[in-house]
Amino acid sequence: MATSERTTHSKKQFLGLALVAGVLVFAVGLTLALGEAGDGFFFVFVVAAAIAVAIAYLAWRFDTSWARIVGLVGALLLLVATFFFIFGIFEPFSPIEFVIGVAYTIGIILAIVGGIMAIVAGRRGKMGATSRDNQLPRAIAIVLGAAVVISVVGFFATRSTVSDAEAAGAVEVRMKNSEFTPQIVTAAAGTKLLVKNSDLFTHDFTIDEYDIEVKLGPGSSKLVEIPASATGSVPFYCSIHSDGDGPSRSGMTGSITIGS
Repeated sequence: MATSERTTHSKKQFLGLALVAGVLVFAVGLTLALGEAGDGFFFVFVVAAAIAVAIAYLAWRFDTSWARIVGLVGALLLLVATFFFIFGIFEPFSPIEFVIGVAYTIGIILAIVGGIMAIVAGRRGKMGATSRDNQLPRAIAIVLGAAVVISVVGFFATRSTVSDAEAAGAVEVRMKNSEFTPQIVTAAAGTKLLVKNSDLFTHDFTIDEYDIEVKLGPGSSKLVEIPASATGSVPFYCSIHSDGDGPSRSGMTGSITIGS
């Protein structure tokens, strides 16, 4: 009887770890496909994916106390190292970010809660399985399917574009591979910038000195007007994919020089 209960909760833990492992392996593959293997996050993704796959295998292969403890500790470590995936749930109209965020969040919750329940059940030797346990994979599949539909429909409904007529005379700044192109922009005061997000993720275009902060989902483009009173050279950046503050800010950054 106790074995049945422990196995039930161990399955929850394994399902959660498998979801997390799938997200991390996908992140590694996507990073490679985008040619960003040299990015600092790539190493984190590779190590985290290897850990997730290993502990998922242990959770599937063994139904013992040590395997559950290893799975629980591993899930907590992964949560600390890759918590930023959770923020994808706040980008419902960015399909990849949203679906990854939903899958990762569900996986982490199952891995941690299922692991704790499995450990406690193993110590108590109690039976408490319900028929709903067998419906869990189906429920997760339904939730993920709904996330895909919501994000894809929202993506097409909210994507912003700029016509050729509106963009006439504007200086283009493109977001690609989590970088600005060009990174150094020269423009006259009062000029409009055509900011395009060619990435699969949400970015923003921020210039603190001019109180400019424009958010762009994947495939979106917007016009940003430089104030007529602007002078000198000032930095711009994506607040989502950069770190630090002021001159020490690193990551997705650039600068604009106001010329005549």
